[in-house]
Amino acid sequence: MKKRSLLRMAFIVGTWMTGYPLFAWDEPTQVDGVYQIGTASELEWFAEYINSASAVDASMLTAKAVLTANIDMTGVSHTPIGASTTYKFSGEFDGQHHVISNMIINLPNQENVGFFGLVRGNAIIKNLIIDSSCSVTGKNRVAGLIGCVQTKSNTLTILNCVNMATVHATTGVASGIIGAGQSKYPVFKIHNCVNTGDITTDAENNYTVAFDGWNKYDESGTAVNSQVWCCYNKGTLNKLDGGNNIFRGSHRSVLNTYDLVYTASNMQSQTNIPSGGFKTVDPLHSGELCYYLNHGIEMMNRKEVSLGDEFTQDLSDPNSIPMPNASGMKVYQVADLNCDGTPKGSVVYSNTEGGSRDPHQFDPATGYCTVCGAINEEYVVKSEDGFYHLSTPAQVEWFSQMVRLGHHGGMDVKLDADIDFGGVPNAHLPIGTSGHKYWGHFDGQGHRIIGMVLDNNLVQDNPGYDGKGFFGSVRGGGTDDVWNVTKNTPIIENLIIDSSCSIKHNQNFAAGVVAHINATNSGVTIIIRNCGNEADVTTTGKNAAGILGCVEGTNVGLKLYNLWNKGNITGNGGESAAICAWTGQRNVNDEVDVQGCWNIGEVTGVDGNGYNLIRRNTNIVPRNIVDLCTSNGGNQGKVTVNTTNPIESGELCYFLNGDQSNIVYTQTLGVDAMPVYGTTSMQVYQAGTINCLGKAVGELDFNNVGGITTYLDHNYNANGICDVCSDFLEPMKDGDYYLLANAGNVEWLSAKVATSGGAAFYAKLTNDIDFQNIENLHNPIGPAVGCKFKGVFDGQGHSIKNMIINRPSDNNIGFFGFLQGNATTEVKNLIIDSSCTIHANNRVGGLTGSYQNPDGTITIENVVNEATVIAEHQDAGGIIGGHEGGDPTIIIRNVMNKGTITAKNEHPFAGALCCYMGVGAGSLIENFVNLGTINGHEGGNIGRHNISNVNNLIDLSATTNKNQGVRDDLTTEDIANGKLAYTVGWGQLIGTDVIPSPLGSEQVFYVGSAGFTTMYDADYDWVLSGDAQAYIGTLNGNYLHLSEIDDVPAGTAVIIGGTYYNKVSTTATADATGNNLLGSDGTVTGGSGIYALANKSKGIGFYPVSNSVTIPAGKTYLQVAGNAVREFYPFGGEMTAINSLTPTLSKGEGAVYDLSGRLINSKFIIHNSKLRTGIYIQNGKKVIF
Repeated sequence: MKKRSLLRMAFIVGTWMTGYPLFAWDEPTQVDGVYQIGTASELEWFAEYINSASAVDASMLTAKAVLTANIDMTGVSHTPIGASTTYKFSGEFDGQHHVISNMIINLPNQENVGFFGLVRGNAIIKNLIIDSSCSVTGKNRVAGLIGCVQTKSNTLTILNCVNMATVHATTGVASGIIGAGQSKYPVFKIHNCVNTGDITTDAENNYTVAFDGWNKYDESGTAVNSQVWCCYNKGTLNKLDGGNNIFRGSHRSVLNTYDLVYTASNMQSQTNIPSGGFKTVDPLHSGELCYYLNHGIEMMNRKEVSLGDEFTQDLSDPNSIPMPNASGMKVYQVADLNCDGTPKGSVVYSNTEGGSRDPHQFDPATGYCTVCGAINEEYVVKSEDGFYHLSTPAQVEWFSQMVRLGHHGGMDVKLDADIDFGGVPNAHLPIGTSGHKYWGHFDGQGHRIIGMVLDNNLVQDNPGYDGKGFFGSVRGGGTDDVWNVTKNTPIIENLIIDSSCSIKHNQNFAAGVVAHINATNSGVTIIIRNCGNEADVTTTGKNAAGILGCVEGTNVGLKLYNLWNKGNITGNGGESAAICAWTGQRNVNDEVDVQGCWNIGEVTGVDGNGYNLIRRNTNIVPRNIVDLCTSNGGNQGKVTVNTTNPIESGELCYFLNGDQSNIVYTQTLGVDAMPVYGTTSMQVYQAGTINCLGKAVGELDFNNVGGITTYLDHNYNANGICDVCSDFLEPMKDGDYYLLANAGNVEWLSAKVATSGGAAFYAKLTNDIDFQNIENLHNPIGPAVGCKFKGVFDGQGHSIKNMIINRPSDNNIGFFGFLQGNATTEVKNLIIDSSCTIHANNRVGGLTGSYQNPDGTITIENVVNEATVIAEHQDAGGIIGGHEGGDPTIIIRNVMNKGTITAKNEHPFAGALCCYMGVGAGSLIENFVNLGTINGHEGGNIGRHNISNVNNLIDLSATTNKNQGVRDDLTTEDIANGKLAYTVGWGQLIGTDVIPSPLGSEQVFYVGSAGFTTMYDADYDWVLSGDAQAYIGTLNGNYLHLSEIDDVPAGTAVIIGGTYYNKVSTTATADATGNNLLGSDGTVTGGSGIYALANKSKGIGFYPVSNSVTIPAGKTYLQVAGNAVREFYPFGGEMTAINSLTPTLSKGEGAVYDLSGRLINSKFIIHNSKLRTGIYIQNGKKVIF
């Protein structure tokens, strides 16, 4: 044998850093790449070899080794195999049932201590015995076999291993087989293992366990159970964690496992001992424990416990115990037994078979033993075609019981006849349970299940998960003797559940054909095809359906083809459907396919998504599905039926072929009672005329010969709504913009946004939109969080009229539902007319119910709400109902509310602008005016907001207790006289328009604080509105004589007196003869004889202009020549103030009174030709005219 020394690379004065003496270990030989270890030295070489792994070379971690002899570790300090969390052992180690003795590991300050230190999830360790001469001491995660397991690659397998060593942890958790797992936790299988060693810990907050100190779930987070199967414990545990004597942690499975020390009912052991417990005094040594370990393996069916030997025991040795070693002596129960295996009298255990067992008395009619009820597994024999052929109810029930045994789930079965259960309640036991599912091929060959009545008295193993139907539970693929998938495509086909059947269930999962699919294998597909259900299905739980109740898993492919339901389906919880009540989540690569399914039964309990036929994940798109039941809710497969019997007439067959490009269904009319999947019968044709509603105009003929169908177009009225089907007219487009000309166009856009998934839209109104007082004709644009409006909506100054929204239970309601913030969204130039009413529950606004999402900008500009807005709850706003999270930048500019806004809640927050707005960076409110009454405004009459950049927030409404937008310089009189319009820069034709509007075209001008200004327009004629008057001026000596003119001809320079006015285009007729006023074109400069209007020390009049000043274009000036030049030209002569006289008379600013107080002239400027020269009172002063 080749020998090689492996030296450690770090030492101190001849002693290794681990504390071990300086040794040179012997390298074991290899056979087919497997190390052959037969001595302690070779074992330590292997340990050091594994522990030498590094980033440079880690290949040794997957090494394979076997023991070729028992190993005595006397005088050798063992190094745990697998030294670090980075470099864990992940190979295979087979002890070949050899014994490790006298192994003393004493590392009280080191974690992850055992024969193995750290092991990776894909390792295999088997057939190894750590005997009672050994002891293991460590700090935390300490065990006789493995200190720590970590990192899942594949399942960690520990098989036929025995720990007899005492195990001690100084500060942490300790166990016999695995000290503990660490994240990321591997899934492991501990099969056929034993612990007889005593386990102790000194820690106050840690525990001792027989087989695993702690584990959770695999690294992907999936709920896969780790297993402790077919094991037993005889060791003592000094610190139990409640009843966790076998395995601490989640996702665990403990089966056929015994604890001879801790036997309380709350402990984890799961045994197969008959009632009454062990019958011998010392079951460990009598052979009784060994027998029941093996008997339990049989009961579990060894096909599911494929790894591990049977337990054996030499009963001639009084000290022997059961050991997992197939080469040992088998233990038999020696007794005379009944046919079910129970002893008739006393029982002993021996290594020699003895006693007898009565044979079963199988009833040839039923296949069950008449004595013990056992099933005859050969009652029906598999035929040469590989199928079990069934033709009686008894054979079907035999099949159901075979599946329940746990190892016949993959039976392939054919029905050779209709099966009639005669209406006897619960005569049928659903095929497959949650514990033992069906995964084979079932072919009903077109036969019927008749008289199958399943009610709430049916006894089931697990009612909450077994499901109730002809099949209870089905899985996606099954296993052979070594737990490998053998069928990847279970099939259930060609079966009809007759109308004489009924299914009632008080749990989830009920259906005519298959109630429940679960516990699937990745990559498999289940096919259900050519099946029909006529039975009524009722459940007080969820997932009721005609064909398939529920697929409760995410990794199964599903094909549903040619399925139909005629029964009435009733479920609770809104998760029922006619064909399948849930297809599961998976559809990564189109593993789920649904085609050619139809229903005529009523469905109660359709979910909120409208899935009346197939409840599905949203990325699964059923094809050619039809629902003939007009009373069903939902929206799948809805068609307009035009014949009295669409199934027999051929109409259904025609529907199932969709657009007729691919004929999947055929039906020979008069021969086939319903559509036939495939082309074995004749194609069905349709002939006649059908309108846009899908209804026949006249007779509609279905035949097997041929024909032409004429489809009539929509008949859209002037409002863009089809008079036949109420469809909405698609608007025209100009570039990116939809041009909305009528209500139908607007509703088309609203529906488009609702299904867009968040796409941007651009739209313009080209007309006023009249909803004609049709209640709820308008659906808010952007109706939900998932489909908010973003883009640009330009009303172009048009109005929304007669829009009546009455949805008192709904939230986020307005002309828009939601505006989206994480984009550039703009709504502008729009009026919600006073003929509109918006009534909803909460977040109700004239323009929009709500807005949402951080970032981006929402701009609302040149918008007016005149509508009445009512919120049943607390949030109502003239423009914005409320704000539902996320703070975009929001710009409110030139916006007005004129509508009455009401919130009805006990603590109402109605506001003219909003209920509440956030404070996105850069937000602005500029020129917002409220003229509407606000009822219930605890948050302020304008609305709650945190925006600091606010300019011109004005409220001149009749709202009581206003605390926002109150300005001292504006009154309600200023609404009509032009001052409000001038203040916010809006349009208003004074004297005609009662209120200003941000959309108004008539600009309002202000004369100025002096009461006079000048105007010159060389090109256009004007007339002035408001309280302003135009004058021409004639020089008369030392003053300028002013004369009124009714309009202003082009090229006429005038003086204007008054306050607020409009310039209105006209055809002027005034005579401006004698006007000495001149107009500037912007080139006139001051100098000798040039005078301009000013209000200086001597009052209002014309003053000289210096030669450095240019008179602006559009302004008026005087040019005086010669000796007439002076420093000041007043109006109407010299004006002298007499300050001591301040009369109380007032008929408006500028009124003229004589000294007796009589009103002489109410014009702002005196037309001197109408007054005698004398002293008068004007503006509180004596004036000489």
